Amino acid sequence: MKDHDYLALDGYSMHVFLTVLEQGSLASAADKLGITKTVIGNCLTKLRSVFHDPLFVRTGGQEIVATARAESLGERMRLVLADMQQLTAEQVFKPKQTALHFTVGTNDFQRDLILPELYRQVASETKEFSLRTLISEYPSLELLRTGKADLLLSPLRRRGQTFFINASSLINRVVSLMVMRVKPRAPWQISAMRVTLA
Repeated sequence: MKDHDYLALDGYSMHVFLTVLEQGSLASAADKLGITKTVIGNCLTKLRSVFHDPLFVRTGGQEIVATARAESLGERMRLVLADMQQLTAEQVFKPKQTALHFTVGTNDFQRDLILPELYRQVASETKEFSLRTLISEYPSLELLRTGKADLLLSPLRRRGQTFFINASSLINRVVSLMVMRVKPRAPWQISAMRVTLA
């Protein structure tokens, strides 16, 4: 293990360290954590090699005293562990507490047909919502690749057919797309698919 190698730090060893710091003895820390003093000793040995400090010194019997270095590390480790806990916490999407800002590449037909209702629905479900449009007859996928647009609404021509993609909502970061196929001399045929936004 390298000296001063911060990558050698792990959450479990820091948790053990903080428990020892709070309890003031290895035996009490072992009882609280439900582990052996040997496991605690291994964790402290790892931390001592990283920080080049004994961290705790015995004063007699089972009692130990934290070094000045250990005391200064305590609060910082608590913050690090709190951040690590946030990393693993489930992220629940709450529209009423969320501000959404979307840029849509579209032509003026889809803009006028689809976006007013889209805006109304999403704005009613979110804390804040803004919708910006980039107008083009056939919006390019390059707008998505470069991050200039979050969503494209564009007619696609294929063998005499025309397809219109109609985004009806962005609730819970899921877009429900209504794909409306227009065939020559045939009525509208509507099907739905779901696309999750990253």
